[in-house]
Amino acid sequence: MKVLYVASEAFPFIKVGESGDIAAALPKYINRTGEAEVRVILPNFSQIDPLFRKNFKTLGRGRLKMGAREIDFTLEHLKYLETDYYFISSDTYFHRENIYGESDDAERFAFFSKAVLESLDIIKFHPDIIHCNNIASALIPVFLQEKKEEKSKLSSIKTLFTLHSLKYQGIVNRDLLQDILDLNPMEYFLEDSMKYYDSISFLKGAIVYSDAINTVSNTYLDEILTEEKGMGLAGLFRFHRKKIVGIRNGIDTEIFDPKKDSEIEFNYGYTTLEKRRENKIQLQKELGLHENSEIPLIAVIGKLEEEKGMELLKEKMDALLSEKVEIIILGSGMEKYEDFFDYYAHLYPDKVYTQEFRNDFLTKKILSGTDIILTPSHTEPCGLIQMLALRYGAIPVARVTGGIGETLNMDNSFLFHEYSGEEMLHAVQNALHCYHNDRAGWMKKIEKGMRARNSWGTPAKKYLALYKKLLKK
Repeated sequence: MKVLYVASEAFPFIKVGESGDIAAALPKYINRTGEAEVRVILPNFSQIDPLFRKNFKTLGRGRLKMGAREIDFTLEHLKYLETDYYFISSDTYFHRENIYGESDDAERFAFFSKAVLESLDIIKFHPDIIHCNNIASALIPVFLQEKKEEKSKLSSIKTLFTLHSLKYQGIVNRDLLQDILDLNPMEYFLEDSMKYYDSISFLKGAIVYSDAINTVSNTYLDEILTEEKGMGLAGLFRFHRKKIVGIRNGIDTEIFDPKKDSEIEFNYGYTTLEKRRENKIQLQKELGLHENSEIPLIAVIGKLEEEKGMELLKEKMDALLSEKVEIIILGSGMEKYEDFFDYYAHLYPDKVYTQEFRNDFLTKKILSGTDIILTPSHTEPCGLIQMLALRYGAIPVARVTGGIGETLNMDNSFLFHEYSGEEMLHAVQNALHCYHNDRAGWMKKIEKGMRARNSWGTPAKKYLALYKKLLKK
């Protein structure tokens, strides 16, 4: 069985969020089963480290019609560890200051989707399944629908679309259908196709035309079927319910292993947690915080966005700092949150530290030294950070939503349910009380968390089963 995994980011080449970790780990774990060959294809963004780029091998070139223009691309290849990676190069679309957030993102990723299909002849790899992820590859099922109608050699390919988040739906001007996508509005600007009010939606196209869809947790699947969490597409999800399944994400327990991790100061396991205390002191020293292992260290790692619960943190920042704690904020996102936390870091330089996310190096150092990982999300399709926290012996304080409830419980975490600042603060205070007054209970939670089994082994087998089911259709 041959699978082409299409992603817009993959660690260690390029990573903006958790999707980059997933694209690196899932293909590796599936390949190890020996039952499928999974290869990965990405845009060759200019931000990819030249140390990788110098080892790329050029396989061929192509040209695509994008509206009135013809755009050239080059296909590069690199075998990295156990996986074959392909990179689509285009100075026009991928040599930019930003990976996402350009004014022509719709056009950029429409080009990428077209180039993926065009590249199949160059790489001489005919996949049985194309596994698409997020908006960057949401148009591949749509373009393959065209190929099926043309009875091309690609018409036998099945598609799986993994929905990582409903926030990004690719809603764009309807004129792009004909002008850029080269699709007939009479066929695709319809309610049962890509039409979304007076616009078109890339995500809707993926939902309608994919052979199968999966969410990244079972709970998130249940949530998107509701009007409250379906973000305007709940009815469409309910209509296509039979082809949607939930598969919870995992973590790469080889890359993220406190016993062997070369990027942390002191390695440790749940039987050698005294070494973890040394990591905490070293982290406090590096970040300019008070060097005192008895002061509870709270970290927030991830996107500084409203759906990640930043409004709750903003509301209760003063109340949190009235406790004897230190707070680390590692992430980037909405300017109003970045500015807010930077202000507090300036106001309390020995109690608050902020930094934009750059790479996993600081993330790992924080995970190996902090006491608490705070995850107050409004919406969390799955979340990896809470699983990484458990792996490294940091105790999550988290709101139960989406995949959080599938990975955390009261044995290894402090949980709250209502989306409110008071509930979040109460959960943090419960954690601090346990930290100060019940060390045996605290250590028991750490041990339970570090023993949790959250690797990609089981999810990879579920994806493999889904692939097999697809090919029987």
